[in-house]
Order: sequence, then C-alpha cells, then structure tokens
Amino acid sequence: LVQPFFGAEQRTRSESECPRDAVLNLELTDAFWRLSLPLGSNRDHPFSNPWSPGAPKLEEISMPPLLVTIGGRDILRDRAHEYSDLLKQKGKSVEVVVAEEEEHAFYILRPKSQSFQRLSQQISRFISAVHTDNHT
Repeated sequence: LVQPFFGAEQRTRSESECPRDAVLNLELTDAFWRLSLPLGSNRDHPFSNPWSPGAPKLEEISMPPLLVTIGGRDILRDRAHEYSDLLKQKGKSVEVVVAEEEEHAFYILRPKSQSFQRLSQQISRFISAVHTDNHT
C-alpha cells in the first residue's frame, strides 16, 4: 500500500495539524471523500474507515504480506500507522517504510528524487523477498 488513503469523522493529530499549503491538506481530503463516498455517507463509512463497525473483519480476510509506505509529513500518516498496527494485531504480515521528509504523493510529484529512488528499491526488495518466500 503506497501511502494509503483512509479517513474518519474524528480527526487525527496529523490531520488537525496539517498546514493549509501542504500538497494534500484537510480541505482536499474532505473534498475527495465527499466525491468518493455514497450519497448521505460520512467519513466513517467502511470505504474510508477500516475501523468502522461496518468494515470487513480483517482477521477473516486472507492477505499476502503487505508493504505499507508512509510519508513522514503526509496528512494521512497517523491513519497509515494505525492501519499498519491494526493489521499486525490481526496477525497479518506487515512491513512499514517511512519516508520521513516527504508529503503525500512525493513519488509522483518528484519521481527523480532520492526519496523516490529509495522507495523504489524498498518496494523491489519487498516484492523479491515475498516472491522468494512463496517459491522456496
């Protein structure tokens, strides 16, 4: 999951403290959810909030190992960390990689950056390791 995009009605610290001039800010995330969720729904809908009562029970879902990448300055970083922790609590194999100085979508906005190069290498290493583990 490259910088997963989750939401909920209750704001996280990273959402509440996000600068208005961030690439992805609270105004934009709220607009994306209004456009994405079924009419009449809020950010606690299972599509946006994996902690909501109507969300699928993760312990009942078979998942391959997951790599979760997080920007250290991403407005959604708290939710990504919480989701990774939730998956681990449910017995899922999860590896987390944090690009400390990066905001949301840095890999699209600056594809020649050192951070993108590191992320590409980490993704490649993860895929190779999972592929090797599944074929030995």
